[in-house]
Amino acid sequence: MSTAKAVVVVVWLLLFSCFFVATNSTVSLVGRLGFWLMVTAHVVECVAFLPRLRRAPGSLAGHLLRTLVFGFFYVREVRAPASR
Repeated sequence: MSTAKAVVVVVWLLLFSCFFVATNSTVSLVGRLGFWLMVTAHVVECVAFLPRLRRAPGSLAGHLLRTLVFGFFYVREVRAPASR
């Protein structure tokens, strides 16, 4: 796993952990907002890169899941199939 992907996973974990902090704390509210912003951004990336993910060999569901987790850092590794 690349350093960029590892950082994304750590950010996901930190933002998700904010759901288990007291609800009236500022950290919790900012973390939850950050979490939902990350979800929204990665869903937009899934939609934006859907044609590229469809052309890539392998499972579309797997590509979408990895795009939801890693975003652009995964999509830039996806290669189109070789043209004939």
